[in-house]
Amino acid sequence: MMREQTKRVFRIVIVAGYFYLALPMILFCLGWCKWYIGIPVAVIVAGGMALCIKEHWDRPLKLELMFRKQDAWKVVGIVVLIMMWVALSGVGGLMWQNSDHWWRNEIYELLVTEKWPVTATFTSDTGTDGRGMVYYIGFWLPAAAIGKFFGIAAGYVAQYVWAVFGICVFYALICLWRKKVMVWPLFVIVFFSGLDVVGALISQSWEIHIFSDLHMEAWAEHFQYSSMTTQLFWVFNQAIPVWLACALLFFCEKPKNMIYLWSLVMLTSTFPFVGMLPFVIYYMISRVHWRNDYTKAAQIMRDCWKHWASLQNMLAGFAILLISGLYFMSNDALLGSVSFLKNNALGILLVLAAIILLIGVMLGLFWCVAAIALHWPKVLKYSVCMCGIVFVVMRIGHLAYCDWQTPLFWWLNLTVFYVLEAGVYLICLYPVLKRNKLFWMTSILLYIIPLIIIGSSCDFCMRASIPALLRVMFWCIQVIDQKWGQIRTYLLVGLMVIGAVTPLHEIKRSYSNTRVQYENYVVEPERIYFGGNFSGSTDTLFWKYVAK
Repeated sequence: MMREQTKRVFRIVIVAGYFYLALPMILFCLGWCKWYIGIPVAVIVAGGMALCIKEHWDRPLKLELMFRKQDAWKVVGIVVLIMMWVALSGVGGLMWQNSDHWWRNEIYELLVTEKWPVTATFTSDTGTDGRGMVYYIGFWLPAAAIGKFFGIAAGYVAQYVWAVFGICVFYALICLWRKKVMVWPLFVIVFFSGLDVVGALISQSWEIHIFSDLHMEAWAEHFQYSSMTTQLFWVFNQAIPVWLACALLFFCEKPKNMIYLWSLVMLTSTFPFVGMLPFVIYYMISRVHWRNDYTKAAQIMRDCWKHWASLQNMLAGFAILLISGLYFMSNDALLGSVSFLKNNALGILLVLAAIILLIGVMLGLFWCVAAIALHWPKVLKYSVCMCGIVFVVMRIGHLAYCDWQTPLFWWLNLTVFYVLEAGVYLICLYPVLKRNKLFWMTSILLYIIPLIIIGSSCDFCMRASIPALLRVMFWCIQVIDQKWGQIRTYLLVGLMVIGAVTPLHEIKRSYSNTRVQYENYVVEPERIYFGGNFSGSTDTLFWKYVAK
């Protein structure tokens, strides 16, 4: 009886999770693409979702939940706390909003008031200029669809409900992972953060007190990792989908579903999509039971095909990556960073290159497995080391921020940032996880992500780090749950209490500004259409050949 109840809960959570991630892509295909492209791709995406759910439907459960009658009140309390957290964030306009919401409000309202796909034509002395919205809009599409039928106000409420729903599914996966309904991990999620207060005191850039309205995470100037609350309060549209996708990936996903799951994140959370890739590769390898008697690469290839190749990965995943990739190739900020994309001939070549992206990922995975299974550890080790050395040399040779900074000072700054934002937690986790390869991979990722700079700010650092920071937070929850009573666990909790100052600042700022008279703003439409991060010219491949 208990097992059947657990199976039902597991199935409901899996269906809800995939529905949450796939619906925006389906709406994008139907609303933004030509009918003879959009309808087939939408059917493929929906079919991929059904196949992923089928993979979980009858398999032996890895995630079980001990649900008792008294747990019903815990569930109610968890949902109420999540609703309060989302309300404080400003999602849906129920309370005061941070300045980033002003842009997101206008994006949402344009999605409601304008015909899909959202474009506009502007006339100037030099002629007419066609502009299209090019942004990670996936989160807003369900709410915008409701807004088109019932009005903008109803759509704002739908945004709030959609956010609460996504976080509830995310937290349900955590309870399944820990095999019981618990309330305390929700407080870990809300208050998990790096030691920004220590960094701010060291940098002496401002006076710090717990009740200030400061955005404390900017203390390192060139680098920034965001707490869970900061992600929700500032970039909810990217954060919630990738939280859910990472929970599925980390806790229960099968290799036959992983590329499909990963591809769904591209439209909603583009930088976190990049940060997820190392984890997708790791789990695609580690969740396969490899034989110990391989003698030929062909044997490994057959096993790779058996465990990785599926319609949802190869067909649906490829279709999503192709459509999303073409869409983002028309973004002005991307074109500014990679100028040769402006050439349509080269753009076509890149589209052709995108066709083999999935095959390239699979071959890369195969090479790693072959290197280990056929006893090539030295080849793998030296290849990785050489790539790392080349990367470091290139990074020192071109410091993108300040020419006057010496490489030594820059790396010292990065190291202090790393220690305070992630290193202190990793040190506490080391005795428990020192033999875990994923622990070492995550530790290295969090050090090298700040080295990658796209655009003029640290957006990549803030957003691509979300999957790795989630993995660290989940380990902290696991250690607290399993190792309570040990001195190291108490130290870990003490560090988390110090880190909690950052989300407290975010919550306090939202609460105090809501108490006084306030107004939630929207920017002018022109700032979206001509803002490089949000738009692009309609004279590109996507708008010519794919969009309506």
